[in-house]
Amino acid sequence: MESHGTAAWGTIAGLLFTGCIGVGLAWIGRAYWVLSRRTRDGVAATAVIERLAYTGPYLVGRFFALVSFRDVGGISRSAKIVLPAVVWNRLREGRAVAILYSATDPRSVTLGGRGLRTLNEVAGAIFVLLGLLIALTAAWILIAGLFEWGGVPPIRPFDQQHGGVYLPPPR
Repeated sequence: MESHGTAAWGTIAGLLFTGCIGVGLAWIGRAYWVLSRRTRDGVAATAVIERLAYTGPYLVGRFFALVSFRDVGGISRSAKIVLPAVVWNRLREGRAVAILYSATDPRSVTLGGRGLRTLNEVAGAIFVLLGLLIALTAAWILIAGLFEWGGVPPIRPFDQQHGGVYLPPPR
């Protein structure tokens, strides 16, 4: 039989984990949104993948492509594009790819054209909103449960009748 304190600590751990998932989603969405905003004034170009590489352990490392291209002025440029592992695995060195680069900072480059940039910006904004909603909801349930606010069922990790220390039932 599970004790009341164990169930309460399990609920608290679950809510903290859910809140962390929400914060993680918001952080990932922010990264997509910021990168796509940098190339909002993007100029379309064709780049050649010079090198594909990653840093760190393969499963959790940072994947990137080093590309070279010519800007509208004919100047040869190179840039590093950070990519998700799924996209990185589909690319090959020496291939030509469509890119957007920032007119004000040609080192800010995203893979794909305007449609993909817009999709990344919208997806980033949705992830930020969804992540914040999850994190704030988990925080509200946790705080409201601990302080018994707003009709949320109480979460009591400690027995309130014995000075804040949980005493298991006698055997």
